[in-house]
Amino acid sequence: MLCPKKEIDRDTDFYAIVQAFRNERALKASPSDRSNNTPSRHGGSGCRNWHLCPVLGVEVRVQSDLDEEHEVKTWHTEEAVEEEIEVRRIVPFSNPHGRLPMTLTAVSLGAFIMSIACAQGCSFVSRTTMIQDANGELYPGLGLDAGIWSYAVMKCKKGVSCESNITNIIELNVDDFEDSHYCQPYSDVFVIDGHWKLARIAGPFASLVGLVGLAFCGVATCTKLGKRSWTNMSVLLFLVACVLQGMQLSYLRSDMCTDWDFSSDMTAMAACKLSTEGILAVVACILWFVSSGTSLVMSRQVKHSS
Repeated sequence: MLCPKKEIDRDTDFYAIVQAFRNERALKASPSDRSNNTPSRHGGSGCRNWHLCPVLGVEVRVQSDLDEEHEVKTWHTEEAVEEEIEVRRIVPFSNPHGRLPMTLTAVSLGAFIMSIACAQGCSFVSRTTMIQDANGELYPGLGLDAGIWSYAVMKCKKGVSCESNITNIIELNVDDFEDSHYCQPYSDVFVIDGHWKLARIAGPFASLVGLVGLAFCGVATCTKLGKRSWTNMSVLLFLVACVLQGMQLSYLRSDMCTDWDFSSDMTAMAACKLSTEGILAVVACILWFVSSGTSLVMSRQVKHSS
């Protein structure tokens, strides 16, 4: 039966047994050098029972306080680790770095879409032609829209006969033709030179490299990037995509846009200017560059936050 401590009779046999048990436990828990001959700080020869010595009692209390303080600090450390793990969880559109990654993702996504679109149609450039005969006289040639992989087919206007124009290039009336809005892939008749091949290769690689950078930006909108190297990689990827997209404009220096001989006595002098898809390529190049600069700003923010 339990009772208040002040009501316990200290002169009973039960209290003597309890006190002896406490003394025995104290002797077992204490070091051997303290149990028999522990020097006293007050100048005495020692203290036989260390639990009765006030100096050792102070040491025990101090050690107990240190243990409690250590437990509290350890508990706070574990809590900080749990909070850090909580912040780095993937939450869509949580924007742990602010609104800058969301803006960067939108800009790079627009650049990627334009980079894909500029190589799909047949209006990268608008081509005009002048025919020069053996005597050096110039005649207007048939102009057309040309893309990197196909060209726009021209057709006769409704109600106009173009058979005579087809057989005689010099007497060609360019006003009798109009765009059919049909893209015809290039046949083996066309010679693909080095500038043309470079434009064909650079465009897809620009889209691919930019897509990888776009993926890093998308991740930054969902979770906190702990390393600055991830954002530095985005800076490099977007810069490479910008350079590759610019190389696509080498199509303007290909045989499609320069002089070429199509017979023994006639030369076609062609000139090209950017059309719809060519303008998209220029805009995509600019957006890749803007994305690279924005990634550099975000990289500095990640450095300061970490």
